[in-house]
Amino acid sequence: MVTISDQARSRILGLMKAEKRDHVALRFGVQGRHGGEFVYRLAFVEESDRAATDVVVDAGGFQLYVDADSAPSLEGASIDYVEGP
Repeated sequence: MVTISDQARSRILGLMKAEKRDHVALRFGVQGRHGGEFVYRLAFVEESDRAATDVVVDAGGFQLYVDADSAPSLEGASIDYVEGP
């Protein structure tokens, strides 16, 4: 479904630790389209905010929730983190 690079995983876990947020998941989805390209959303949510229809990905230290409507568009997607401009 979705792959998360080691750099992105490390950054996400660091943010979760810095904000002292336990029982948090990361929600990833398609917000819409602009100029023929997908516009994505990425946000921390409480684990209790998981919908019954969400696809849940074990991301190694946290869970990634993908809503059922976004899942087909995100098949094979990857999340990476790169520092810089």
